[in-house]
Amino acid sequence: MEIMRAPLGQTRALRQMTAYGILGAYIPQFGRVIGQMQHDLFHVYTVDAHLLFVVRNLRRLELPEHEIELPQASRMMRNLFKRHRLFLAALFHDISKGQGGDHSELGEAEAYRFCKRHDLSDYDCHFVSWLVRNHLLMSWTAQREDISDPDVIDRFARLSGDQEHLDNLYLLTVADIRGTSPHVWNDWKGKLLSDLHAATSQALRRDQGVPIKQEARIIDLKRETLSTLKEWS
Repeated sequence: MEIMRAPLGQTRALRQMTAYGILGAYIPQFGRVIGQMQHDLFHVYTVDAHLLFVVRNLRRLELPEHEIELPQASRMMRNLFKRHRLFLAALFHDISKGQGGDHSELGEAEAYRFCKRHDLSDYDCHFVSWLVRNHLLMSWTAQREDISDPDVIDRFARLSGDQEHLDNLYLLTVADIRGTSPHVWNDWKGKLLSDLHAATSQALRRDQGVPIKQEARIIDLKRETLSTLKEWS
């Protein structure tokens, strides 16, 4: 968990842990997907390589020298609250592929158990597992539905819940698509996702969202505040 919370070095640490068999031993679910090919039209990397590429893409968004590639996503990533949750979601989002059943649902459960074992708050456990469960939602909506339709936007806003979930889902989606193949991402997909994010943000400001685990979030924020005050005292 300290690796995910560190200011830098996530990609290098995870790759080294993978190379020496440490990550697969520490997270058995990750060990099962090492070297596992993905038989579809989009993924050109093995599952483990893809997961690490997605983490790498998120870190890349934080680096000023790469901001020109995706300015909006880069600014969002650098201002993100509790970014370690997003790194965890990136590491777990496809971790249950090839296990039978819906990998998003199976991955949701695996992510939740991992977060619980590492003493994340109830809200953060649900936050990470929600991202894993819904990691395909934004891409599907942007590319398969009419995002100029207000009803589509309002429905997506209700599914997103609030701005915090929306922002994290947007960043995960961008990093995920860019981590499937060097040729899958293009400006058209980027604009669709950006437009969907902007339209949904407007809908959330009109109170179209349904905040997710609001009581747990309040408890979590209180705990974070008390922890910060103790550090300062």
